[in-house]
Amino acid sequence: LARAYYQIGKFSLALTYLEKRYESTSELTDSIGIAGVYDNIGMVYVHFRNYEKAIELRMKANEIYAAHNKKNMVASGYNWIGTIYKEQGEYSKAIEYSLKSVKLYEETNEKINSSYPLLNISSIYRFLKQYDKAKEYALAARDKFVIANYLEGEAWSLYRLSIIYSDEHKYSTSVKYAEDAKIIFNKIGNLYGIVCASMLEGSANLNQGNISIALNYFENALPIAIKMGDENVVAVLYENIGSSYKDKGDFRKALEYLYKSDKILNKIN
Repeated sequence: LARAYYQIGKFSLALTYLEKRYESTSELTDSIGIAGVYDNIGMVYVHFRNYEKAIELRMKANEIYAAHNKKNMVASGYNWIGTIYKEQGEYSKAIEYSLKSVKLYEETNEKINSSYPLLNISSIYRFLKQYDKAKEYALAARDKFVIANYLEGEAWSLYRLSIIYSDEHKYSTSVKYAEDAKIIFNKIGNLYGIVCASMLEGSANLNQGNISIALNYFENALPIAIKMGDENVVAVLYENIGSSYKDKGDFRKALEYLYKSDKILNKIN
């Protein structure tokens, strides 16, 4: 249940069920089960931007996995710790943990899982504005996912490439990769991915002055985000819609949506 709610972006409900699972595994003194709960709660805290708590839980999980010689799980933990450090802007630590993850996965011949830290490293190089290196790692990850026929990983690789091209102001290429990603997200039913890709398509068109097209992408994504219950994403969409109406000169509508965004952002602090 927790994983299902996480998949559709209802992170508060996912956390509720993970906390119930923690109670059950604690009663059973199931250490591996407890580590798994730490793992998943850590992922939810990343979405809540509580990075300190997320790292704390991930480190606890890795200690348990290492004690049981679960190399794949330790590698997964390293990858997520790298992700969290990346979100905090601590790029040297992020690369350090991502490379640790790649090394451990390669030791156990885990081709699919070794692709995720490659995506992390791609993101780090993007933040450092080293776009060629960022593309290199994103494409390497995508190729591994394609060989393994793992659609979700392929979609997120395409999404990352779309972001990189957007940063380079190559908006047509950005839209192409975002659309390719969205086709796969639709196929596998990943609502969060659909919304993320649609927002990229909208932003790329807005930056090119295609305001009506951008609005169409944002407004189509809005009911999906509302259905997910992710207030942060809904607020961002309201802001994007408001900005689009401002650029169109429809200031009444712009204010309507910007006030909606402001109200949610204040609510969730």
